[in-house]
Amino acid sequence: MLPTGDSSPPLPPAPALNKPAVRQLDDLPSDVLNKLLAGLPASEVVRTSVLSQTWRRQWESVPGLDIDLDDRVRDWEWESAAGFLERCAAPVRGVPLRLFDRADGWVRTDAGKRPRSLSLALPVPTALPSLFACDAAALAHIKLVTCVLPPPPPAFAGFRRLTALDLDYVMFSGEKGWERLEAMISAAAPTLQKLRLANIAFDHVGAGGGLPVPGAWIIQAPNLRWLELRLTMAGAGSWMLGHLPKLDYAYIMLNAQEPRDYGSMLTALSSVRDLEIGNFDCATFQVNGLTVQLALSCIFVNLRTLKLHTHFYEASTMLSTISLLHQAPFLQVLEITDNSRHETNKEVDAFAEDFLRTLPNCSLVKNLERLQMKSISCSPNDMHFIKHVLLYARNLQMASVEKFKGHRNSALNAARMLKEFERVSPAARICFQHQDYCWLV
Repeated sequence: MLPTGDSSPPLPPAPALNKPAVRQLDDLPSDVLNKLLAGLPASEVVRTSVLSQTWRRQWESVPGLDIDLDDRVRDWEWESAAGFLERCAAPVRGVPLRLFDRADGWVRTDAGKRPRSLSLALPVPTALPSLFACDAAALAHIKLVTCVLPPPPPAFAGFRRLTALDLDYVMFSGEKGWERLEAMISAAAPTLQKLRLANIAFDHVGAGGGLPVPGAWIIQAPNLRWLELRLTMAGAGSWMLGHLPKLDYAYIMLNAQEPRDYGSMLTALSSVRDLEIGNFDCATFQVNGLTVQLALSCIFVNLRTLKLHTHFYEASTMLSTISLLHQAPFLQVLEITDNSRHETNKEVDAFAEDFLRTLPNCSLVKNLERLQMKSISCSPNDMHFIKHVLLYARNLQMASVEKFKGHRNSALNAARMLKEFERVSPAARICFQHQDYCWLV
């Protein structure tokens, strides 16, 4: 307590608290508010119309809405949904659609909203001439499943701003559809980063009205970073890969029925960090009835993960795998999946043991950290390869072996062999799996 008579001035009154800069959503700048609303599902944004008279039509001015129209929309609701789309502000972010009977009309309506992405997964093949009405300068992502693409209008110059193109079960109708697909990719090449092509076909009748005879076409996309090709359907044409210097990931499904220059194909993929090849044993098949192993001249300096669907039952297939490994000096993860289920061949078994013994220091696996052999028969070829990796992979941490249950060799004998193999890496462990059993050996 202050002494009586103290003449100290009284304390100043406490300053009033500043009023909050934003007391409600209405106080936010319109661009900030629109950005917040665009992050919500479109149906939730529309519900804000019940908040007040001011908010009744607020959703109509929000650009970038992501509108999901799927098979839960019943026929009698389509007129309301159409009115909703027409009232949305342009551009819309995307309109996924899975109803074929309204697809082309809806794409045409959507085109007027300058969508940034377009995704259609249809139950039956459906023609989409309205796709070319979309704003080529705005559309960045296209995903089409079970669609038919007719020739574009003569004035159409291509989708020049695409960053991602995903086509699955898409038919290019009309003349020279492969040239149109090549042109679609080339037009987007400066910006295209992700490309997936699966089950593509071209509606082209050969001379005399015979079976489809598509021509050669090339994938040119120098800025591409992600590539998946599953072009195994008859009628996909003779595709080739151009220069892809920035590619990080690639999955390629090979087709034994289509002769191909596999050396040139893999040279185009030489910049990848992560590579998976389905039906890699096809790479040994050459023309004129000759079966020759793959020969490569390029070096995969960036390759760290390699997954091959192949087998070691033939000398040529094993040599092709060895050839590829020789060109990947910094490989860290190798996965071999055997989908063929063949019986072993004694002559080839003798080859595998003798050939692997002659490799100088096995530089092809010296940096390997993980080996995974999936669904193998544990044939002598398989076991010689695993033994060789264990003997020379100085950085190996884990070798995982999954035995195919249908082979006659017993899992117990295979596990005993693996346990006896010498390991150059003291940290290397072997995980052996057979049916529901798993052992560390």
